[in-house]
Amino acid sequence: MKPGDDDSDESWRLSIERYRLDEDNFDPEVWISIVMALLTAARGAERISGTKRILRRFREWYGPRFERVAVLVYMQHVKGQGEPHRTIARALWENHRSDGCADPVECSLHSLGSLWDAWRLAPGNENASWIGGALKELLTGHPLRGWATRLVSRSAESVSEGELEPAEAVELLELAVEAGLHYRLANGDGLADSWAVLAAAAPEQLMPRLRKLGNQIIAAGATRMIPAQLPLLEESNTGRAY
Repeated sequence: MKPGDDDSDESWRLSIERYRLDEDNFDPEVWISIVMALLTAARGAERISGTKRILRRFREWYGPRFERVAVLVYMQHVKGQGEPHRTIARALWENHRSDGCADPVECSLHSLGSLWDAWRLAPGNENASWIGGALKELLTGHPLRGWATRLVSRSAESVSEGELEPAEAVELLELAVEAGLHYRLANGDGLADSWAVLAAAAPEQLMPRLRKLGNQIIAAGATRMIPAQLPLLEESNTGRAY
């Protein structure tokens, strides 16, 4: 920690405390201070370390739920794409790896899932080396929230943009199915198009796994995916490489 960090953190804490109504509640305007604290850290000279620190402070001061919700409120106020979103997502993951997870239900990785869903965090750049691991941890170790409903479409987008390898995307979907999340992968408008993108990108050795996944997801109610799944099954029946 550099000189002055404690003073900066205390300033943010005092800004938050200004909006305290009682022991358990704050005025809703408190979230403006929270958003500004995150945005300032994510745009500062020590982007990753500063953001990791302020996220930890939220957790220390007010608990894990406050930290998780702080990121969700940030997303509501700061629209579009950009480096601050990627910085916050990376800080969430690095804190999780070093600190562990005391409360899986309120873990801030849920917010990382929402960030990944809402923004293209890192197509083709340094995030490609860690985002797959973060999502696998979220899928296997934590209860999931609404972001998982777009897991198929975001996986397809991530493969197209170089954020995930096809094998990583298939593994994420397999983990979701193993976790009983078939119903979360249901019937989005672009489901068939997304499945076709994954199929086109997948090498031949992945096709048996992709066919099995498609059948499992369709059996859980994803009927819109049928037009994209049928060609995969036909290729398998004729014995030709897809």
